[in-house]
Amino acid sequence: MGLRKGFFFSMDSFMALSMFVIILVSMYVFFISVKSLDQQYYISEDLFDVFSEVEINELEYSNYPYVSNLITKGAINNTELTISEQIIEFGLNEDYQNASILIEDITGGLLPSQFGLSFELNNEIYSKGQVRTALVSRSRLLTG
Repeated sequence: MGLRKGFFFSMDSFMALSMFVIILVSMYVFFISVKSLDQQYYISEDLFDVFSEVEINELEYSNYPYVSNLITKGAINNTELTISEQIIEFGLNEDYQNASILIEDITGGLLPSQFGLSFELNNEIYSKGQVRTALVSRSRLLTG
């Protein structure tokens, strides 16, 4: 009888220990596989700050040849507008091609390849990157 009690006690403790190990390994795997959105949050916030605070005339035109070309062609006629205001102006005039050119020229070397970007004003004006595994959405009210 004592041998039987010892066997069941050993099996019970073995099962409890096995479940404990499985739970610990599952938690470890879960926390390793979960990606943090901190970097995406800061990149999107910084991009928003650049777009909403930097005026077109503050840009070094030699670094942004398409912006310079848009000014030369007369598509951008008020260089005192911020980048966002100019994109919105293009969007309101349904000039999505020049809006896309402006966004691409400004963000060309800023984003790592694993990140995408889309700019929307009532509908999508510009989009870069196809696969969306995580989405960080930023919005801001601009007046002017």
